[in-house]
Amino acid sequence: MKKLLPSSLVLFYLLICCAGNTIAQPTIPSSGINFSSIDGTSMILIWTAGNGTNRIVVARAGAPVSAVPVNGTDYNESNIFGNGDAILPGQFVVSDDNGQFLILTGLQPSTTYHFRIYEYNGSGATTQYLTSSFASASQSTAIAPTISATNLVFSNVTGNSLTLTWTNGNGERRLVVAKAVTAVNANPVDLNSYSASPTFGFGTEIGTGNFAVYNGAGNTVDITGLNPGVTYHFAVYEYNGFSNPVYRTVSPGLGSRITNLRPSVPSSNMTFFNIDGASMQVSWTTGNGTRRIVVARQGSAVTAVPADGTDYAENADFQLAASISTGQRVVYDDVNSFFTMTGLLPNTTYHFRIYEYDGTGASIGYLVTSFATGNQSTAIAPTVSASNLVFSNITGNSMTLTWDIGDGEGRIVVAREGSAVNASPVDLTPYSPSSSFGFGSEIGTGNFVVYSNSGNTVDITNMQPGVTYYFAVFEFNGFSNPVYRTVSPATGNSTTDIRPTVPSSNILFSNIDGTSFTIFWTPGNGTHRIVVARAGSPVDAVPADGIDYAENNDFQLAADLAPGQRVVYDNTSSFFTMNGLLPNTVYHFRIYEYNGAGAGIAYLTSSFASGSQSTAVPPTISASNLLFSDITGVSMKLTWTNGDGERPLVVARAGAAVNVTPVDLTAYSASSSFGSGSDIGGGNFVVYNSPGNSVDISDLQPGVTYHFAVYPFNGFSTPVYRTSSPATASQATDGAPTGPSGNLTFSSVDGTTMVLNWTSGNGTRRIVVARAGSAVIAIPVNGIDYAENNNFSLAAEISP
Repeated sequence: MKKLLPSSLVLFYLLICCAGNTIAQPTIPSSGINFSSIDGTSMILIWTAGNGTNRIVVARAGAPVSAVPVNGTDYNESNIFGNGDAILPGQFVVSDDNGQFLILTGLQPSTTYHFRIYEYNGSGATTQYLTSSFASASQSTAIAPTISATNLVFSNVTGNSLTLTWTNGNGERRLVVAKAVTAVNANPVDLNSYSASPTFGFGTEIGTGNFAVYNGAGNTVDITGLNPGVTYHFAVYEYNGFSNPVYRTVSPGLGSRITNLRPSVPSSNMTFFNIDGASMQVSWTTGNGTRRIVVARQGSAVTAVPADGTDYAENADFQLAASISTGQRVVYDDVNSFFTMTGLLPNTTYHFRIYEYDGTGASIGYLVTSFATGNQSTAIAPTVSASNLVFSNITGNSMTLTWDIGDGEGRIVVAREGSAVNASPVDLTPYSPSSSFGFGSEIGTGNFVVYSNSGNTVDITNMQPGVTYYFAVFEFNGFSNPVYRTVSPATGNSTTDIRPTVPSSNILFSNIDGTSFTIFWTPGNGTHRIVVARAGSPVDAVPADGIDYAENNDFQLAADLAPGQRVVYDNTSSFFTMNGLLPNTVYHFRIYEYNGAGAGIAYLTSSFASGSQSTAVPPTISASNLLFSDITGVSMKLTWTNGDGERPLVVARAGAAVNVTPVDLTAYSASSSFGSGSDIGGGNFVVYNSPGNSVDISDLQPGVTYHFAVYPFNGFSTPVYRTSSPATASQATDGAPTGPSGNLTFSSVDGTTMVLNWTSGNGTRRIVVARAGSAVIAIPVNGIDYAENNNFSLAAEISP
């Protein structure tokens, strides 16, 4: 099927090609030539187009353009100067299209180029140029700056970095080149762009040892990656252009500066965190050295001083670190401001010094006249135990334990089933907890960690009913390598309930269908629960302790607890979907909580949840008042007043009354596109199946009467219908449209194109017939779908 045209403004391009027509010459030239991105070998031209369908740009080096294009000649163009057709010697066509900009390449630096833009219409032998007026302009490629950068100033000098500033010359940008030890001895080359990096040695190398450290429009750069005690020389070259720049290499800005031999600012503000039994993290504010070492000592202050020219081996594990002096070990050597130190002893104080340095190997120079110092003990065992264990919320498989905390940073809770906790945690050993008994780390035999944190309560699950559980709470300090207080831990015990004490409640029903529904409830405090169902009468069967009843959520397949009273659920959840039911039937329920498993099952039978629910019943009130609106040849809107069903099913038939009714427990697919929904027999198609009261029906045939019947129903997957006295009605679609299009106007009229605009009539679609030279007299024939093309020369004829 063809795509429908818009019902309001429609754009339609009509191509009229008639042999012998004369191509008109443009009347308005291009104007306003501007230049950008001017480089040593390229530039960009931008202009305002005239009214030609196309235009050519002619370029000439060194003198104004004088060449004039010849009508009927289609010139070859190239945006590489010199590669296009030359209208006159040295005057080349560099662009030929309908655009308004040009990227011109293949130019020479410091050279002025002249341009003319000629508008034209037509192509090939019909080309007509506007030569009486044209846009013209000229522009030089990039030229070398005439004023060098000056006043090179150095600041923030350290052993590995410095800041260089200068006064700019008159270039658009500038390149800064640096060399160690001796003066810069290589100049940048015109038309070459150099990549710069403020890290010395990482930018482009010019010649040998001359590195680009800056390339931009500013006047300052922070240079890093230098070596201490070395003189660095700099040259600042002004340039114009970008990708193919032109440099001023005469008298560049020059300067030099020696870096510091050793740092001048020490580290400071040493702090400690994540303090553990065998480790800690040390952090500080760095000084101005390129690197620093940390020297550590156990039990006494650090007194060792590093020697210039010595690169000390380091290891963050204190036991493995090399000594700078007896017992004084290098535990860090790098550029950062923190590290984690390991290999320590619990309850032991460690002392530190941080020495800044510059250089590498034999050129290392340490700052030893000032340094950061600090000390910190590793974790020590708490001195106050937890106390006052209290048990609450006790069920057959869970309980809540609370306590008063001691003076540790954290504590672990160890639980054991049936007898007292008989193992203590081991210093420097972290344990994984789980509040589900039996899943945390096991200490010794049967002692499981159920909690490890800084709080004072834990909800413990996965217990067995009627069993006594014993607990011990151990305070600790540290994290990854904790130190425990194992003396006098807090202890206590409690027994889980043998059977539940709180029944389920609040039974609710949803998704009620002809053969199924979903049951929800609020669980009691049993570990499990069974649901017993009965059709037609209340449940009175009672489960017996020690019996694990088989269950099935299909009522027809479920086992009996008593005759007709069937176990349809046995699990831990709070809902399930029950099926295998009969429509229009009331089912009754009881929910019994229980603890234990197998012969140890104990049911709560003194209280329980109960409820009842009918499966879906047929509606009792039919729909009514079928009305039709928005009638066209292919569509209409149907509305009605609903009956008392949850949803209406709308059935449609073409040419004759609906003569098949829906079948109970059968769900039908609906589609408002007539013929695409379920066919319930003999061309009776379902067009609607939702909770509303209207449907827009499409894909109808013009001049055909459609008949409708509305059947209310309850349910979803297995619905129950009211098939007696359905609401019925019929309506014919429109035949031919009655309102024509109007207000035909024309715009954007050109030599070969025009735009047609009109106001649409009341047809679903419309065709446009065009004729050259005479009025249209052809009339379309009903039943024919004409092929169309908005190119007049290619469109199919409705009549010669």
